[in-house]
Amino acid sequence: MPPELTAALALCRNLPSPPGIALRIIELAQDPEADITTAADIIAIDMALSARMLRIANSPLYASRRRIENLGQALTMLGLNATVSLALGFTVTQGLTAPGDGQDLRERAWRRSILSALAASLLGQARGLRKAEELMLAGLLQDLGILVLAQAQPDTYLPLLRQAADNEALVALEREHLQCTHADV
Repeated sequence: MPPELTAALALCRNLPSPPGIALRIIELAQDPEADITTAADIIAIDMALSARMLRIANSPLYASRRRIENLGQALTMLGLNATVSLALGFTVTQGLTAPGDGQDLRERAWRRSILSALAASLLGQARGLRKAEELMLAGLLQDLGILVLAQAQPDTYLPLLRQAADNEALVALEREHLQCTHADV
């Protein structure tokens, strides 16, 4: 990574701190005694987060025989680790997708991360891996560099993001213009 970009990222003061709900979820993730009821109590405070968790639980990726109608059912179906990973990802990246120029591009990156997280988790479960939640978190965070670059250097990075037809093209443009990729960031 070029020193100029490293310095720009280090000096970027507009990256948000995790909101209060995210801090509570981080504490929950570190608590070995955590349970789904505690997670539900924390998530229920944020209506947007609650709605997202319900949407995920009712998505085709978590196909259920019956519709999930409340947060408790959704979180029980997702499981504690997946719930914490998703909730943390939603709350931390929410601040990185502030309205304004490039909002559509940031949302596209975020959707890709969510789909990757769910796909990684399901693939891990299908292969019988014990820590599918870790795969989910990796999928969720894989494109965090896109959001950080879009926030730290919007004038330089957003045009590259608009120009790229797919991830391969984006990586080539990043290497050409930034001498690194969003994965490096």
